[in-house]
Order: sequence, then C-alpha cells, then structure tokens
Amino acid sequence: MANRPLSLLRIFLGIVFLSAGLYRIMFFPVAHENFSNLGITPTIPFLIMVIALQITMGTLLIINRLVIPASSIIAVIVIIGIVISLIEAGTRFYANFNEVFILTATPTNIILHITYFIGILTLLMYNLNVKKKS
Repeated sequence: MANRPLSLLRIFLGIVFLSAGLYRIMFFPVAHENFSNLGITPTIPFLIMVIALQITMGTLLIINRLVIPASSIIAVIVIIGIVISLIEAGTRFYANFNEVFILTATPTNIILHITYFIGILTLLMYNLNVKKKS
C-alpha cells in the first residue's frame, strides 16, 4: 500500500522521459540544433544515445523493471544536462530565475508546476499511508 505514491511518481517520470525521447525523434532537427547550441559534440552520436536511453529507461520505469539502474541512468543524464545548460546560459540563468516561482502560460513553466504538484502529491500520499500503518 505504501508503494502506491512511489508508483505514481515512477510512472509519471517514466512518461516524462519516454515522451522526451519520442519528441526528440519526431523533431530531430530541433533536438539536433538544441544539442549543437549547447556545444555538445559529436552532436548526432550523443543525441541518438540520449534518445535511446530516455526511451528505454522511461519505458523501464513505466513497466516497473530495473528501476534502480533506470533511475540512476536518468539521473546522470539530467545532471549532465543541467551542468551543460548552466555553463551555456552563464549569467542569463539568474536574470530569468523568477520563472521558477511564477506560473506563466508557457509549456516549460506549466510542466514544471505539474512536476511540483506530482512531487507534493507523492509526499502527501506516502505519508498518509505510513501514518495509517502506525
């Protein structure tokens, strides 16, 4: 019973990363340009590797298989992406930091707030289940 909230989070994150990989396939030129703009070289091999990992690891999370390795690989991809993006953004990052706290009608901001909601809902459900057991 206590695993239900974690299952919700696992499935949600699996869908996010599966969707990201599929999006990159459907809009490969945009993804290629994004990787190029971040200075990732060789661009196409790294892009193909990220797509394959996102689709595979996202699927594994959704079907609840090899969750620890899949989560670990996704965590590494996310950390690398954050570091590369911060290096590329430089001081522009701080100029736009208010976007984290203000809900605007952009896809990035709405997904960010949905992620906040799923995280809070997961904490709430997990702690309610733990309290029921005690």
